[in-house]
Amino acid sequence: MNKKLILLLTFIILLSACRRKEEPQAPAEKPAIKEEIKEETNKINIKPGTFASKVILENIEDDKFDFNIDKTNNYSKIEQNDFDVAVVPGYLAPYYYNKTNGNIKVAAITSTGNLYLVSDQKINNQMDYKGKNFYIADLANNLGKIVENKLGPLNFVLRLNVEYYKNLDEIVEKMENSSNYVAILADPYYTRSLRNTQYVSSVDDILQMGEGDFISEVIIVNNTYLENNEENFKNFLESYKEASDKIDKDTRVSNDLLSTYDITEDEAKKALDRMNITYVSGQSMKEIYGKFIDQLYQLDKNIFSGDKPGDDFYYN
Repeated sequence: MNKKLILLLTFIILLSACRRKEEPQAPAEKPAIKEEIKEETNKINIKPGTFASKVILENIEDDKFDFNIDKTNNYSKIEQNDFDVAVVPGYLAPYYYNKTNGNIKVAAITSTGNLYLVSDQKINNQMDYKGKNFYIADLANNLGKIVENKLGPLNFVLRLNVEYYKNLDEIVEKMENSSNYVAILADPYYTRSLRNTQYVSSVDDILQMGEGDFISEVIIVNNTYLENNEENFKNFLESYKEASDKIDKDTRVSNDLLSTYDITEDEAKKALDRMNITYVSGQSMKEIYGKFIDQLYQLDKNIFSGDKPGDDFYYN
């Protein structure tokens, strides 16, 4: 099977009027139009789409930010520009760039790696995939056609039953109630899945990428928000980096997050210990992330639902 497939571990009013004939009058003086000046605000409508980003937000100590945190798993809000800042899977940022007509920028890499291939039976070679149920998270509905095209004639032999889910929570629930499966998971869902016996491989081991080259999370910012709030956004990035640098297995995770992800305090510690939370910004981020999306684009040019973004995609 094409091993790159794992990467895949997707919106006049016409006015008319009749006027009576009147004696000519001097044109009315038009009122002066006051230009609205938008003031910078400390309010941030933020969408932390990952476990790690939610833990980091809980540990940002600065009280100068007024966070309005969107806790839903609905990624369509990003396509509709209904956000200020978001943390999203690395492979999706170029997709959102095209879906918003270039109205976002990627500002920082926040995590690398953290993907695992999990199965309930040991896989020794390609033919061990035959007849498996393959569970994939398709968060933006942009992977289905690509996966099917990549499987192509090979699936006449392997007969993989590929199933797509809106989030990893649905996949873990499916795994708990099925068999003969292969799934791609990230923490803390991976740790949660280990309550049952699993055969595990790190996806990094089979991807044609070097260690740390798979970008699992990035921060993106809405250009409309950025135009009037750049100073506040810079402060946010500094605070986010400071908090992420302190995250380790001893970091406290709130009961709210434990409940949301259906994990215990011990499982949260194990998940955080496995994660490679790495904050990279500026020119280094551009170079590392640019290399990553180059590889994705070579894998399939349809993955971004448009062209590969140019320099305006990067916040520096």
